[in-house]
Amino acid sequence: MMAVLCLAVAVFCYGSVPLFLRYFSTKLDPWTVNGFRYSIAAIIWLPAVIFLSKKVPCGRSVWRDALVPAAINIGGQTLWALLPYKPFDNDASVTGFAVRSSFLFTILFGFCISRSERSLAGKKIFWIGVAASVVGLVLLSVASLKGRNSTPLGMFMIIVTAIFWGAYGVAVHSRMKSYSPVLSFGVISMYTAGSLIVCMLIRGSPGELAGLDGRNLLLLVLSAVFGIAISHVLLYRAIKDLGPVVTSGGTMVAPFVTVIGAMLFLNETMTAVQWAGGLLVVISGILLVMAKRKE
Repeated sequence: MMAVLCLAVAVFCYGSVPLFLRYFSTKLDPWTVNGFRYSIAAIIWLPAVIFLSKKVPCGRSVWRDALVPAAINIGGQTLWALLPYKPFDNDASVTGFAVRSSFLFTILFGFCISRSERSLAGKKIFWIGVAASVVGLVLLSVASLKGRNSTPLGMFMIIVTAIFWGAYGVAVHSRMKSYSPVLSFGVISMYTAGSLIVCMLIRGSPGELAGLDGRNLLLLVLSAVFGIAISHVLLYRAIKDLGPVVTSGGTMVAPFVTVIGAMLFLNETMTAVQWAGGLLVVISGILLVMAKRKE
């Protein structure tokens, strides 16, 4: 029951992130938003990292093992934060659906490093899922460009971001599986926050944070607490108890959280074709989960 609750809260947190990013795209530059949010997440888990890192067995280094997934996370997080801004100009709803294609890329990257993953290529349901993902992304892209919910470069960058998230999941599983979820994400968040702070100081305008009123500053902090710090750890807890397949299937609900929130708070709408494309992306993820489960 606790694992299911963790998954439900994690899905809600993930679904809310595109809303926060889209909202703050009119108030702060992406570099400042990114650096500030990840700094909060890193500070939250710093005490746990200090305590848990002392229990790492001699001869192992969590800091060394976290280098690859952290590097991928830095790239993915940088692109993720840029998506709502010009010249990409992606609506929250479009981003929420399209980025779910990351599960497809997780499997494809798994092909590259794990022989056992390649057995999926012999399953018909896997190829149906791949086809549904491609068709869904095409429909979503064409309809979004026509409706000016995105730009050609914006849709391209969403797919690139999904590729990063797909690689990130594989890297975390292969490099960090011997460490606790809190320690794994805590260390990765330290690396990521440090890099994003440097980017903020070079490219951003951190002084604009002082111009935020109390309400917006609180929203920015909450987006970091729930959208980064808590969501990652809850998702890792769900994976530990429910398994990665069930957890991945559960995350397919996140785009609907984004769409509902976008309708209520950002006045965003989706056309019938966009809904069809988005649903195909979600269905493709479910089919890929089913293919994995039948291994």
